[in-house]
Amino acid sequence: MVEFNGRTADLDVLSRVIDDIEGGAGATRGRAVIVTGRRRVGKSRLVQEFCDRAQLPYVVFQATRGRNPVAERADFTAALAASGLPGAEAVAGLQAEHRRPR
Repeated sequence: MVEFNGRTADLDVLSRVIDDIEGGAGATRGRAVIVTGRRRVGKSRLVQEFCDRAQLPYVVFQATRGRNPVAERADFTAALAASGLPGAEAVAGLQAEHRRPR
């Protein structure tokens, strides 16, 4: 495996999210984290490194720009249901609904 160097500030931000969850901050026991940025700067590698270091259950879903939002949500729900995460069965069979922008 290739050694991961750098991105300390980004890893720290993600670590604080885990600390908040473990500390009971917020109304839920988990978080969805969206990572954005320019192409080819290592976002996927950063997320994979963080998840490996955290040693906690996780699922990674990579959305596709320009794709139908209802189809994206359906695929996200299916990825969650198939993930093996605790409670994943709760989302099995959920239907993504179309919401109009306000």
